[in-house]
Amino acid sequence: MIYKTTNHIPNLQLTLDDYFNLRSKEAFKQGGEGAIYKTDNPNSLYKLFIDQKTGLYIDMPSNKLEKLVYLYNTNPKNMIKVLSTISVNDSIIGYEMSYDVATITFTDAMLDYDEKLEVLSQTAKVLQYFATMDITYGDIKGNNILINYRTGEVEFCDIDNIRIGRYPIDLVVKYLHHFSTKYGKINSVADAYMHNIFTLQQLDFPFFQPTYANVVEAIEMGVFPDITSNKAIEILESMKKPENFTGEYVIEYIKK
Repeated sequence: MIYKTTNHIPNLQLTLDDYFNLRSKEAFKQGGEGAIYKTDNPNSLYKLFIDQKTGLYIDMPSNKLEKLVYLYNTNPKNMIKVLSTISVNDSIIGYEMSYDVATITFTDAMLDYDEKLEVLSQTAKVLQYFATMDITYGDIKGNNILINYRTGEVEFCDIDNIRIGRYPIDLVVKYLHHFSTKYGKINSVADAYMHNIFTLQQLDFPFFQPTYANVVEAIEMGVFPDITSNKAIEILESMKKPENFTGEYVIEYIKK
């Protein structure tokens, strides 16, 4: 394995033996586009893009590569760090990212109500910070939010599927698509919309352990939770039709 610099970002060159040895191990996480593996370095992970039918590596889409180069060079806060791209022969097939064993996903953290409110408030502020960098995260869900038990900080992962400037989200999830078809585009307002759905889902609205579909259906029917201020009701009312959404974060107006 050899590191070289390309496209203003380090590139880790794997041999075919390196690649197949890695693929023979159990994946740390599996996804629709590929798999994530632990490495010999306890502070990093490899994400490899893999053809789901053949199981063989594929070239990283150029849209993703451009975004990773940007993230490497700008290094946004509260986001997993890009450390290098990964190549086999002349193909860039993945990337190396930072990893901290002290992190756990929001989904796995078993937070109580007050702890959830705190993390939801933190993540809203992080998304607003991303907006100042012309970044839209998009797929806001518990598995994409990491909590560091040492520092109390939150981080977002799955960083190659975000919007940065003119580089779009690669895979648009269902309710982000629902929003964008009505609102007309995907920008920071979309993050507020998705975060509001996530917030209500995590606070068990409209019933215990709802899906995003349950939350959206209740909002569109004009059913709102009894844990909100009048301002929150105004925000949720605007979400009934995404094209009318105010773009505000409801977590700021949830009763503590």
